[in-house]
Amino acid sequence: MFLIQASAVSAGSLYRYKDANGVVVLGITVPPELVKNGYEVLNQNGRVIKVIPPALTPEQIRLRDAAALEESKRQKAREAQLRKDRELLRLYSHPDDIIMIWQRKLDDINSVITLKEESILLQNNKLERYQTQAADAERSGKKVSNKLINDMTRTQEKIAKLIEEIASHKADLKAQSNYFQARMDRLIQLKKRQPSLPVPE
Repeated sequence: MFLIQASAVSAGSLYRYKDANGVVVLGITVPPELVKNGYEVLNQNGRVIKVIPPALTPEQIRLRDAAALEESKRQKAREAQLRKDRELLRLYSHPDDIIMIWQRKLDDINSVITLKEESILLQNNKLERYQTQAADAERSGKKVSNKLINDMTRTQEKIAKLIEEIASHKADLKAQSNYFQARMDRLIQLKKRQPSLPVPE
């Protein structure tokens, strides 16, 4: 038997595997039912030239696929960050560039807020006049006109809308600051340069 195997080895490869009992076997072929357990391919000199690992279990396949998916996500995130960094470097050469744009943006929003706060004052003054007229009418025993009631209602609605818009603008101030702060922090990392201008508040 050994002579037959030796003759076969001289003509080709030899396979080393474990049988059903876990015993290491050398042979010229691997039984089909044992291929899934893995084996080694040896050359004519008995040296291992190839290792075929055991087939993965369902759990190992699940873990492998999950790891591959996570790595794919990480790679996509790295590529996305690289694109953002290139765009950032294209737009800004120094952190101060971001601060100047950041400050202008906040100034614009604050200007809008100031205008709307002034509008609220005007509408409040108007509402007070309407309320005074309504009180005068009631004191004199007259019925408050529908027009006056409608004027007060519309004015109150305008004030409420302005207050809502101002709240939205103030939220935008915070969002813009978070946005520009993140961009400036990243540019500092990329450029290794600190801003000389104060950070907007």
